[in-house]
Amino acid sequence: MSVLAGNGNGTFAAALNFGTGTGPRFIVVADFSRDGKPDLAVVNYSSNNVSILHNTTPFDSAGTFAAAVNITAGTTPRAAAVGDFDRDGDLDLVVANEGSNNVSVRLNNGDGTFAAAVNNGVGTDPRAIVVDDFNRDGILDLVVANYGSNNLSALRGNGNGTFLTAVNYGTYGMPWSLAVGDFNRDGNPDLVVAIGVQVIETRLGNGDGTFAYPEFVGDLGSTVYYCSVTVGDFDRDGKLDIVRLPCSGSLVEVLWGNGDGTFADFTAHYGVNGLAHSAVGDFNRDGILDFAITNTPDNRIAILEGDGSRGTLVFSTTYGVGTRPRFISAGDFNRDGNSDLAVANGGSSNVSVLRGNGSGGFAAATHYSTAANPYTLAVGDLDRDGTLDLVAPNGTNVSIFFNRANGHKLFLPMILR
Repeated sequence: MSVLAGNGNGTFAAALNFGTGTGPRFIVVADFSRDGKPDLAVVNYSSNNVSILHNTTPFDSAGTFAAAVNITAGTTPRAAAVGDFDRDGDLDLVVANEGSNNVSVRLNNGDGTFAAAVNNGVGTDPRAIVVDDFNRDGILDLVVANYGSNNLSALRGNGNGTFLTAVNYGTYGMPWSLAVGDFNRDGNPDLVVAIGVQVIETRLGNGDGTFAYPEFVGDLGSTVYYCSVTVGDFDRDGKLDIVRLPCSGSLVEVLWGNGDGTFADFTAHYGVNGLAHSAVGDFNRDGILDFAITNTPDNRIAILEGDGSRGTLVFSTTYGVGTRPRFISAGDFNRDGNSDLAVANGGSSNVSVLRGNGSGGFAAATHYSTAANPYTLAVGDLDRDGTLDLVAPNGTNVSIFFNRANGHKLFLPMILR
């Protein structure tokens, strides 16, 4: 993985690369050892394991990580989530395994090491996982999206790190991603599911860990795939809305929430061709959420500004980044109060950082080299110096960019193989 340290002025030091397993696909940032420093867990799709990298940064020094400790997962692990599943105060790990059709729960021993995996069966080809207290008993539960079997698996937690047998809920098509929100404002967590046709499903939580019959939003006759869904109150009416991004085409689709679990017909807004991932932030500091969206075929990102009214997103402009941008994150990297952007470019093996000017515009991208083909990004203050750093998983390692607020080069590289 590649970590880019922020200098505090919107620039980053060169990447520091850390060895992982093969084919890192997903990354989680959490304090597994309870020492106040964020550690890393990298899901390795090809080597069937998870790399745990413990943060060894002295309080006032450059960020450092110990060599990766690899713990086993199931076959071709795809995603992971974190939660205190046995209620002992330590963060535990759950991994969705695409090839073995299960989720592996690894309980934290309290020192950042993990007990042997306990596997829980789910549907076929699990692709996404969310953690919440769906039955409101004070114990964390799981919901898993199973791409291959067209269903969701809900697993209720027992509070000791074990889970009841999965209860499956059929979906209209192949579920690709999940998000959680209270769409009918009854205090129960609900689900929104992006599936492999031009439709998303919403499933209202009953408050007991079960879910109501799905409501479909979209054209059931279409075959458009959605890459991601995002939840937020984009028109400032106190009701959660949903933004969905088709994997092809150029339209950003917003479904406006009615506050009762239903949604008004979506409105489509011009974006850019080949949408892949979005970041949400108030880029022009008007108190209204805006969007930055990756445009993979044209190697650009697009900015769409919200005006706070239903049905309105205004296309602003595009900015060049690296080749085949795959993932985008927002953060105030130079601590000027404005949202900046970081983009993982899978084709050019680098990360692009664009500094925001607070009025909705961005400076030209600064590029930072990583190891091969960064697929995603994570943001956090890894060395506790008050500035945001970057982590990018690559083909066989991770690159870390530490942010140095010293008026010099913004990101300082570190490589551990």
